[in-house]
Formats: sequence, C-alpha cells, structure tokens
Amino acid sequence: MTEMVQPILVTIITASVLGISNIGFKNIKKERSGHTRIEKGMVALLKSQMMSMYNREEFDDENKQVFYEMYAIYVGLGGNGYLRNIKEKIDRK
Repeated sequence: MTEMVQPILVTIITASVLGISNIGFKNIKKERSGHTRIEKGMVALLKSQMMSMYNREEFDDENKQVFYEMYAIYVGLGGNGYLRNIKEKIDRK
C-alpha cells in the first residue's frame, strides 16, 4: 500500500511546488511591467522638463548642473539620444 501512495504523494507535491512557483513568476513579471511603465513615464517627464529648461534659455551654472543631473537619470532610465544634441548645445553655452 505504501508503495502505491508514495508515487501519488510525490506527484501531488511536485505539482503543488510547480504551481506555486509559476504563480510567483507571474507576479514578478507583472511587477516588472509596472516598473517599466513607471520608468517610461519618468523618462517622458524628464524629457519634458529638460526641453522646457532649454527653451527658456536660462543656463547659469546652477541650472546647467540640474540639467546634467536630470540628463544622467534620463539616460540611466533608457532615454534615447534625442536630448544628446541639446546637452551638447548647453555644454557650449
């Protein structure tokens, strides 16, 4: 009897562990996609703010430093090279 019960228990335990781990992976994937949306939103906000700063043409040393800090975060979050040309223009000011 024990010989018949043991394979059944092993199957049930294995299925349970796989089911629980699958749920965990789905939650991690959902959480990651949420972070991706937040990162994209931050990139858009940073881009908008930096464009606004550039269009106002107010670049004393303090504003340049703020712009550079924002640019570093923008690039770190995956922002594309769109603002690279603007940063280079600010470097020359």
